[in-house]
Amino acid sequence: MAILRKGAMAPGIHSRMPIASATKWVTAATVMLLVENGTLALSDPPSKYLPWWRAAGAAGDERGRVTLHHLLSMTSGLARPGTLNCTRGATRLEDCARAVYRTNAPSAAAGASVQGAVAVGDEFAYSGNHLVVAAAMAEAATGLACVNGGE
Repeated sequence: MAILRKGAMAPGIHSRMPIASATKWVTAATVMLLVENGTLALSDPPSKYLPWWRAAGAAGDERGRVTLHHLLSMTSGLARPGTLNCTRGATRLEDCARAVYRTNAPSAAAGASVQGAVAVGDEFAYSGNHLVVAAAMAEAATGLACVNGGE
Protein backbone atom coordinates (compact mmCIF):
# COMPACT_ATOMS: atom_id res chain seq x y z
CA MET A 1 0.00 0.00 0.00
CA ALA A 2 1.27 3.47 -0.84
CA ILE A 3 0.17 6.91 0.17
CA LEU A 4 0.20 9.39 -2.67
CA ARG A 5 0.16 13.14 -2.20
CA LYS A 6 -0.95 15.64 -4.77
CA GLY A 7 1.95 17.70 -6.05
CA ALA A 8 3.04 19.74 -9.03
CA MET A 9 3.41 16.59 -11.15
CA ALA A 10 0.07 15.03 -10.13
CA PRO A 11 -2.25 14.27 -13.06
CA GLY A 12 -5.34 16.40 -13.54
CA ILE A 13 -8.89 15.13 -13.77
CA HIS A 14 -8.70 14.97 -17.60
CA SER A 15 -5.13 13.65 -17.86
CA ARG A 16 -4.62 10.52 -19.91
CA MET A 17 -2.75 7.88 -17.95
CA PRO A 18 -1.09 4.82 -19.45
CA ILE A 19 -2.60 1.63 -18.09
CA ALA A 20 -0.15 -0.68 -19.84
CA SER A 21 -0.92 -4.38 -19.50
CA ALA A 22 -4.33 -3.82 -17.95
CA THR A 23 -5.79 -3.76 -21.48
CA LYS A 24 -4.45 -7.18 -22.54
CA TRP A 25 -7.30 -9.17 -20.98
CA VAL A 26 -9.91 -6.78 -22.44
CA THR A 27 -8.38 -7.16 -25.91
CA ALA A 28 -8.26 -10.96 -25.59
CA ALA A 29 -11.87 -11.14 -24.30
CA THR A 30 -13.09 -8.93 -27.15
CA VAL A 31 -11.28 -11.03 -29.75
CA MET A 32 -12.70 -14.21 -28.22
CA LEU A 33 -16.22 -12.77 -28.57
CA LEU A 34 -15.48 -12.38 -32.28
CA VAL A 35 -14.33 -16.01 -32.35
CA GLU A 36 -17.51 -17.07 -30.56
CA ASN A 37 -19.74 -15.29 -33.10
CA GLY A 38 -17.77 -16.67 -36.06
CA THR A 39 -16.18 -13.42 -37.26
CA LEU A 40 -12.69 -14.78 -36.49
CA ALA A 41 -11.33 -18.28 -35.92
CA LEU A 42 -8.41 -19.24 -33.70
CA SER A 43 -6.86 -20.97 -36.72
CA ASP A 44 -6.96 -17.77 -38.82
CA PRO A 45 -3.59 -16.35 -39.90
CA PRO A 46 -3.08 -12.57 -39.99
CA SER A 47 -2.71 -12.82 -43.79
CA LYS A 48 -6.45 -13.60 -44.03
CA TYR A 49 -7.25 -10.05 -42.87
CA LEU A 50 -4.04 -8.06 -43.40
CA PRO A 51 -3.17 -8.18 -47.12
CA TRP A 52 0.43 -7.09 -46.57
CA TRP A 53 1.11 -10.07 -44.25
CA ARG A 54 2.78 -12.91 -46.16
CA ALA A 55 0.90 -16.20 -46.11
CA ALA A 56 2.55 -19.45 -45.02
CA GLY A 57 4.99 -20.98 -47.41
CA ALA A 58 7.68 -18.33 -47.75
CA ALA A 59 10.94 -20.14 -47.05
CA GLY A 60 12.54 -19.15 -43.77
CA ASP A 61 9.68 -16.84 -42.79
CA GLU A 62 7.91 -18.15 -39.69
CA ARG A 63 5.50 -15.19 -39.67
CA GLY A 64 3.29 -16.95 -42.23
CA ARG A 65 2.64 -19.78 -39.74
CA VAL A 66 1.27 -17.45 -37.04
CA THR A 67 -2.41 -17.89 -36.14
CA LEU A 68 -4.79 -16.00 -33.90
CA HIS A 69 -4.29 -18.78 -31.34
CA HIS A 70 -0.54 -18.07 -31.26
CA LEU A 71 -1.19 -14.35 -30.87
CA LEU A 72 -3.62 -14.76 -27.97
CA SER A 73 -1.38 -17.30 -26.21
CA MET A 74 1.71 -15.11 -26.77
CA THR A 75 3.50 -17.88 -28.64
CA SER A 76 3.66 -16.20 -32.06
CA GLY A 77 7.39 -15.49 -31.93
CA LEU A 78 6.64 -11.80 -32.62
CA ALA A 79 7.91 -10.55 -29.26
CA ARG A 80 11.40 -9.57 -30.38
CA PRO A 81 13.07 -7.24 -29.53
CA GLY A 82 10.36 -6.58 -26.93
CA THR A 83 7.09 -4.68 -26.89
CA LEU A 84 7.35 -1.93 -29.50
CA ASN A 85 6.74 1.65 -28.46
CA CYS A 86 3.91 1.95 -31.00
CA THR A 87 1.76 -0.30 -28.79
CA ARG A 88 1.48 2.60 -26.37
CA GLY A 89 -1.09 4.72 -28.16
CA ALA A 90 -0.37 4.39 -31.89
CA THR A 91 -2.57 6.58 -34.02
CA ARG A 92 -3.44 3.69 -36.33
CA LEU A 93 -3.45 0.14 -35.06
CA GLU A 94 -2.59 -1.23 -38.49
CA ASP A 95 0.56 0.93 -38.60
CA CYS A 96 1.72 -0.63 -35.35
CA ALA A 97 0.90 -4.15 -36.59
CA ARG A 98 3.01 -3.41 -39.69
CA ALA A 99 5.86 -2.30 -37.43
CA VAL A 100 5.60 -5.59 -35.50
CA TYR A 101 5.69 -7.47 -38.81
CA ARG A 102 8.72 -5.56 -40.12
CA THR A 103 10.63 -5.74 -36.85
CA ASN A 104 10.24 -9.51 -36.75
CA ALA A 105 11.38 -10.12 -40.34
CA PRO A 106 13.65 -13.08 -41.10
CA SER A 107 17.34 -12.34 -40.88
CA ALA A 108 19.52 -12.29 -43.96
CA ALA A 109 21.14 -15.63 -43.05
CA ALA A 110 20.02 -18.45 -45.31
CA GLY A 111 17.43 -20.65 -43.68
CA ALA A 112 17.10 -18.39 -40.62
CA SER A 113 13.76 -17.98 -38.94
CA VAL A 114 12.38 -14.78 -37.48
CA GLN A 115 15.31 -12.70 -36.33
CA GLY A 116 16.25 -13.55 -32.75
CA ALA A 117 13.08 -15.57 -32.22
CA VAL A 118 12.11 -19.18 -31.71
CA ALA A 119 9.78 -21.10 -33.99
CA VAL A 120 6.10 -20.15 -33.89
CA GLY A 121 4.33 -21.97 -31.06
CA ASP A 122 7.52 -23.05 -29.29
CA GLU A 123 7.84 -20.48 -26.54
CA PHE A 124 5.71 -18.10 -24.48
CA ALA A 125 7.02 -14.52 -24.65
CA TYR A 126 5.09 -11.79 -22.85
CA SER A 127 4.65 -8.78 -25.14
CA GLY A 128 2.02 -6.35 -26.36
CA ASN A 129 3.11 -7.07 -29.94
CA HIS A 130 0.94 -10.21 -30.13
CA LEU A 131 -2.24 -8.40 -29.15
CA VAL A 132 -1.60 -5.48 -31.50
CA VAL A 133 -1.66 -7.93 -34.42
CA ALA A 134 -4.74 -9.72 -33.02
CA ALA A 135 -6.55 -6.38 -32.62
CA ALA A 136 -5.57 -5.35 -36.16
CA MET A 137 -7.08 -8.62 -37.40
CA ALA A 138 -10.28 -7.85 -35.46
CA GLU A 139 -10.39 -4.34 -36.84
CA ALA A 140 -10.01 -5.60 -40.42
CA ALA A 141 -12.54 -8.41 -39.95
CA THR A 142 -15.24 -6.16 -38.50
CA GLY A 143 -14.51 -2.88 -40.29
CA LEU A 144 -14.65 -1.18 -36.89
CA ALA A 145 -11.77 0.91 -35.56
CA CYS A 146 -10.23 -0.21 -32.28
CA VAL A 147 -9.08 2.31 -29.72
CA ASN A 148 -5.41 1.72 -28.97
CA GLY A 149 -4.85 3.44 -25.66
CA GLY A 150 -2.17 1.11 -24.39
CA GLU A 151 -0.64 -2.28 -24.82
